[in-house]
Amino acid sequence: MPFPRIFYDEAVQLIQKHGSEIQWGGDFGGGDETIISQQFDKPVMVHRYPTAVKAFYMEPDPERPEVALCVDVLAPEGYGEIVGGGQRISSYDLLARRIKEHDLPREAFEWYLDLRKPSSGISICGSSDPCLTQASAWVLSEPSHGFAGWNTCAKPFRSRGCCPD
Repeated sequence: MPFPRIFYDEAVQLIQKHGSEIQWGGDFGGGDETIISQQFDKPVMVHRYPTAVKAFYMEPDPERPEVALCVDVLAPEGYGEIVGGGQRISSYDLLARRIKEHDLPREAFEWYLDLRKPSSGISICGSSDPCLTQASAWVLSEPSHGFAGWNTCAKPFRSRGCCPD
């Protein structure tokens, strides 16, 4: 196994042993991710987060519907999440229900719902998103204090947005 893998449940217990007050169901902050990553000498994969802290379109685990079929890859040395991914909901009905539960405008998601209709030909799918700023900072050994990777960000940062004055 190239990278260690731990369930979210195990990660919460590990963080609590190191003094964090996080409870099951909470999302990890940067300090929590640092505690986890300090226990490993290479990236660690934390999987099956609670559905409540993940995107509405994440597929629930059929054996434990309170958790999603998802993973975050945390870099060592406190650099945080370098990849996040997961399986997408394949059921049209469940996706429509989640959109409603999250008070999202259904009309904005009709195209996405169309992809879950049996006639679309798409069944199970997933994706992952690299966090390029954090991954670059880790690979280049840039300092991780404050906002990780100011020097490795692919776009300029401005305090008042991205538009010129």
